[in-house]
Amino acid sequence: RGAPIGNTGSLYGKGAYFAESITKADEHAKPNEAGECAIVFCRVLGGRVLYTDAAEPDPENLVHSCINGPYDCVLGDREKNKGTFREFVLFDADRILPEFVVHYTREMPASEDTEAPEGSSECVVA
Repeated sequence: RGAPIGNTGSLYGKGAYFAESITKADEHAKPNEAGECAIVFCRVLGGRVLYTDAAEPDPENLVHSCINGPYDCVLGDREKNKGTFREFVLFDADRILPEFVVHYTREMPASEDTEAPEGSSECVVA
């Protein structure tokens, strides 16, 4: 196994979290003082995937199954049980290849008739 990774999330254990959806990634992007966000696009090698659609998974068991067991990463299927997004969690930095960074700003839709739902935004690439 390669280098371990620090804590990004906790639902599926301490690891590096990835998503298929840019919307999911944007949820975790923090704007700087100028209001600019950044997202790193990566290639990840999943290997043997431990799938879970549990609403409340056991993170310690998932991590142990990947670090000491037969699996290489966790696929948490929140799309199936919560209607949100699937998350991929890796515990070995050697399986992650950062490719490029996209910097962008968020802009709320300008409309006098309708109010944007809380937490929604449109992303504009800077």
